[in-house]
Amino acid sequence: MTLSNNKPKICAVGMFQPVYDIQIKSLMDVFSENGIESVKTTYYQSKIIKFFDILLFLPLKRRKYDIIHLQAHSRYNIISVIVALFWAKLLKKEIIVMYYGGAAKEFFSISPRFFRKLFSKVDKIVVAGKYVQSAFDDLGLKTVIIPHILNVEKWPYRHRDSSGAHLLWVRHLLKEYNPLMLLK
Repeated sequence: MTLSNNKPKICAVGMFQPVYDIQIKSLMDVFSENGIESVKTTYYQSKIIKFFDILLFLPLKRRKYDIIHLQAHSRYNIISVIVALFWAKLLKKEIIVMYYGGAAKEFFSISPRFFRKLFSKVDKIVVAGKYVQSAFDDLGLKTVIIPHILNVEKWPYRHRDSSGAHLLWVRHLLKEYNPLMLLK
């Protein structure tokens, strides 16, 4: 759905892990700064309650949004993609999936036909970098790269004359993220 002169209203559907609430809050702040209204499906941390909240929120609050923006990753979170996609199609809403996760290739290899079919129904797939993009390339699906959001004004800063040699790793120490690359 492309709205002529009106800015679309966005429903942000977060993932089941609390750490991702920071990302979706940052995203909603960006929407607000640009005059875009947004609502969030749930703030619950319980996976079961969050699932039912997403399941019921999307149809009950359908007049409050035009586009569903869904955070997704591998494993059990794929259920929220299925639920949001179901409601998006039934309610004739656009759906944008922002897919996170370095294990996407491995996860998609479980059933490539299923994931190709599932994600081909999505209006836009957004990834943060080329590695996850390549997992969708393997399925023959187009993606858009939008790097992660970090509002540096929310983090304390202190000027240092000399910082010395420090290394920072901001991912899990899993092999798919190649943490040894930092040391090399």
